Amino acid sequence: MRIELVGLNHRTAPIEVRERLAVRDEQLGSVLDRLRAEAAADEAVVLSTCNRVEVYAAGEAEALSPASLAASLAAVGGIPLHMLRPHLYFHTGRAVVRHLFAVAAGLDSMVVGEPQVLGQVKQAYLAAVEHQATGKVLNALFQAAIKVGKAVRSETQLAEGRVSVSSVAVELAESIFGRLTGRTVLVLGGGDMAEQALLHLVESGASTTLVANRTLERAKALAERHGGQAVPYDQFGERLADADVVIVSTGAPHYVLTEDRLREALRRRRNTPLLVIDIAVPRNVDPAAAKLDNIFLYDIDDLETVVSRNRAERERAVTEAFALIERHVAAFAEQLGVFAVEPLIAGLDQHAGRIRDAELERVLAKLAHLSEADKEAIRRAAERLVNRLLHRPKVALRKAAAEGRHQGLAELLTDLFPLDEPPEPPQADEAP
Repeated sequence: MRIELVGLNHRTAPIEVRERLAVRDEQLGSVLDRLRAEAAADEAVVLSTCNRVEVYAAGEAEALSPASLAASLAAVGGIPLHMLRPHLYFHTGRAVVRHLFAVAAGLDSMVVGEPQVLGQVKQAYLAAVEHQATGKVLNALFQAAIKVGKAVRSETQLAEGRVSVSSVAVELAESIFGRLTGRTVLVLGGGDMAEQALLHLVESGASTTLVANRTLERAKALAERHGGQAVPYDQFGERLADADVVIVSTGAPHYVLTEDRLREALRRRRNTPLLVIDIAVPRNVDPAAAKLDNIFLYDIDDLETVVSRNRAERERAVTEAFALIERHVAAFAEQLGVFAVEPLIAGLDQHAGRIRDAELERVLAKLAHLSEADKEAIRRAAERLVNRLLHRPKVALRKAAAEGRHQGLAELLTDLFPLDEPPEPPQADEAP
C-alpha cells in the first residue's frame, strides 16, 4: 500500500486557478468516486479550503498513479491537465505524512499558525469517512495529523497573536485607517471566518458592526454574540454606503458585490474611500471594481504582505513546531512501513498454514488408529512449529519496515516462498 498526494496552494497557484478547483460539499461524493474509479485510489480524502486543494490517496503501488490523480483533479475544475500541471505539487510516502502534519499545524498556511485549518483537515477527513472513502491507511494518517496539529498548538507559541485570515484582514484595515474606532464595518457572510472577523473588529474598536447573511436568524445570532447589528440580506446593498470597511466571506459561487453596486455605494458616500476585503474562495467581489476611484479592493492573495510580517515574528515558534512534527513523522513512518509489509506477513501465514493443513491431512489419514486427543495434540504441535519457524522472519520484517529498509528483505521472502502458489503435493514415497 502506497500513499500519494497531489495538490496546489496559495504559493503555487493564483486564486483564479484555486477557485475553479474548489470542491463544494455537494460535489465531494462524485469527486471521491472519480478518484477511486479513474485513479485506482483504494482510499481518498479531498482537502479543499480557501488556500489549497489537495487529494490524499492510498492504494496498491502498482496501480496508484500520481498522473491519474492529477488528471482527475484537472477534470474537477475543467482545466486542461497541461495547464494545471505547473501549479501542482506531488508527494509520496513519508513526504505526504510530513506535508499533512505541517498543514494541520498551520505551518503551510498563508497565515502561519492559523487555527481554522486544523478544523478543516478534520472536516475533510470526516466527510471522506462519511462517504466510505477511507480505510486503514488514511484513517491512521488523518487521525495522527489531527493529534499533531493539537500538539503543535499546545506545546509551542505558534498560536500566539493574530493568526487567522480573518484577523489579518482586520490588520489590513487598521494599516489604512489606523484603529477602527468610529468606523462602520459591514460583514457579508455567516461562517467561521466571518465570525472570526467580527471578533477582531470588535477588539479593534469598531463603533458600528453590521452583519448580513442569507439566513437572517444566523445574522442575528452572530450580531448578538459580538455586539453588532443584523441586516436582512436583501437590504445589505442599501447599507454599503454607511460602511467604511466591507469584509466579504460568503459561500456563494458568484460575485455578490458587483462593480455597479459598489459604484452606486461610492456615489451615495460622495466618493469617500471604501475598503473592501474579499476573503472568500471563489471570490465574492467582482475584481473589476478595483478600477473604481476610492475603492480599495483586496482579495485573499493580497493578504500576503501582512502574512509575511506575521511569519517573521513567528520564526522561532515555527522552528520548534517543525522539530516536533519531525518526531511525529518518524513515529508514523514506522507505522506506515508496518502497513506496507502486513500483506506479505499475512501471505506467509497463509502459505505456511496451507502446507501445515495439507501435511496434517495426509499424516492423520495414515494414523486413523490414534485417539482424537492424540490427533489434536499433533495438530497443536504442528501449529506451534509453524509459528516458531515464522516468528523471527516476521519480527525482522516488521523491524526492517519500521526503519524503511524492508524492500530487499520482502523481495527475498517472496523469492523463497511462492506465496501465490498452492503447496507442492507430497511425494509418493514420503513416509508419514
